[in-house]
Order: sequence, then C-alpha cells, then structure tokens
Amino acid sequence: MQITEQGCASACGGAQGCPMRIGRRGFVASLGASALALKTGLLDFASTLFADQPKPAGKPRVRAVFMRPKKQEDYWMSWPGQGYDAKAHQADYTKTLTDAAKELGVQLEVTAEPLSNQGEVNTFLEQLKQSPPDGVIVTIMHMGCWGIVNEFVAKRGDVPTIVFSPMGTSFTGHLQATRQAPKTFVAATQDYKWLATGLRMLWTKHLMKNTRLCIVRGKETKDQVLDGIGTTLHYIPESRYLDAWKKVETTDEVRAIADYYTKEAKKIVEPKPEDILNAAKAYVIIRQIMAADHCQGIAINCLPHVRVFLAAGGPCLAFSKLRDELVVAACEADWNA
Repeated sequence: MQITEQGCASACGGAQGCPMRIGRRGFVASLGASALALKTGLLDFASTLFADQPKPAGKPRVRAVFMRPKKQEDYWMSWPGQGYDAKAHQADYTKTLTDAAKELGVQLEVTAEPLSNQGEVNTFLEQLKQSPPDGVIVTIMHMGCWGIVNEFVAKRGDVPTIVFSPMGTSFTGHLQATRQAPKTFVAATQDYKWLATGLRMLWTKHLMKNTRLCIVRGKETKDQVLDGIGTTLHYIPESRYLDAWKKVETTDEVRAIADYYTKEAKKIVEPKPEDILNAAKAYVIIRQIMAADHCQGIAINCLPHVRVFLAAGGPCLAFSKLRDELVVAACEADWNA
C-alpha cells in the first residue's frame, strides 16, 4: 500500500499529528518499538523500522503495436471475419495493457495507428534501432498480416518480443516462423486478458536482469552476471558478516523484533531469550548489508559459522522474515535455490 502525505494527514486528522511528518525514529520513539511491531503486524514491521530495500533501477520500457488493415471493409471474407470490430477490440487490448502497466510500474508506449504494410513496419524497426525498449508486444489482428509480422520478428534485432494472436487470426502453420525465433514468445489464445500476463513476462525479465543478489561466501568481493537472465551475484567475504556480529548492538529495533516473535509464538520450546535476541540481530545485520551493497536478496554460507559459534546466532529467523517480506533469502549460499 502506498500512503500519500495528504491522505495520511486526512486519516490522522491533521498533518502535524501524522506519523509520516515526524519521521521514522520519532514515530518509533513515541509509540515504542515493541508496541509498533504488534500493532502493524509482521509483514509491515520491517518497512516501518527500516528503509525499503533497494529496488532495481528504472522502469522497464515496453512498446506495443497492432498489425491489421486500417479499413474495416478489408476484413470481408477473411479471418477473423467482417463481423470483427477491429477498433473496439484494439481498444480492449489497449486497456488491458494500460491497466497492467499501471499496476506493475511499466513505462508502456502504445502506438495507436495500426501497422498494415512493410513500409510502416520498417519505420517502426528504425524507431527500435534508435531507441531500443526493454520489450515489444505485437498484437496481430488479421490473418493476412503474418507476412509483415514474420519480417518484423526477423529484423527487430535483440529486443525481446511477444507476438499475441487472438482467436481467429492464425492457424498452426502461421505460428511456426515466430516460434523458432530467439527471444520471442508467441501466444495464440482466445483470452485477450492474457496480454497482461505478456506484459508481466517482460517486466519480470527486466526485474531479473537488474537484480543483485548478495552471496556471503569465501574471501573475495566480486560480481558475476548470470548468462541468459542477467542477474548479478554480488559476492562478499564471509569475514564481513562475522565482523558485523562484533559490532551489532541491542537496539530498540532489535528488541522489538525479538519481542514480536516471543509474544506471537504459540509455544517456545528450546530458544532462550538471548537466542531470540541474537536471531533478531541477524535480521538487522542482513538488512544493513543488503542496503549497503544495493542488493535485493541474499544467500549466506551460514552453517560453518553457526557450528563453531563464530556468529552468535543463525540467520534462520531472519530468512523466514525476509521471505515473508517477499525478499529472496537462501541458506548455505545456495543461490540456485
């Protein structure tokens, strides 16, 4: 949920009394961190006490075009037929894409004028060459347009492309050329709402390409970019994690996290209060490392340190909490997980 200052002021009965006005630490101090944890709930707690985790830079930019005849009469005696209202369907497709783009945070650029011949396709190809987007969605709206669709896919370079063929615009033979093309996904379906899924695919590809995962393992600091998906594995020395343990303090935030788990637990069998406090410290340390290195996830070679007590507590609770917050966290530095 996103709360604007104006909306918050209205809900609080005035801007001066709004917690968004007095700052995070002031709000924590006025309410009490433990009370705040119980009041907001586990999933919201981290975003209240800590800055949001670094997000991948920028929004994905996606171009959307429609390939069809410009005149309705050109649909006579052809698929999907003269009864097909091309303008109305294009409006539905555009709304589906626009709504999905707003939800996902995608910079969507829709070309309303349909492409109907090779010359117009060439102009579009030149635009892509001058300013390559993160993806293209081509909606074919007439069976006779597959020639220019295939030409576009063959010449569009390295731009990830989705070809959407709603019912009535293709037989299986039409789909084969684009299915063999690299970085191309062909969707032939009667469900035009699938376009939202197509946009999410391109959004996910951008997210994976621009994601950094912190790998706490070994003795070196280095980056490794994964082939195919582009995700960066940011390796840091294990000593850095262990050094953080020597410096971490028992702050109000640490106590609040420990208090939350203690009070919300149905039963505590083995851990002593000190163990739960150390588990909360692990969460704080991990959050600090991720923020400092601009990473969106983490994997730690944790077992050796826990086994010989180099670290005061394992990251198990921290990983559980991070996953509740939809943050990638993997044991034993197993980034493949």
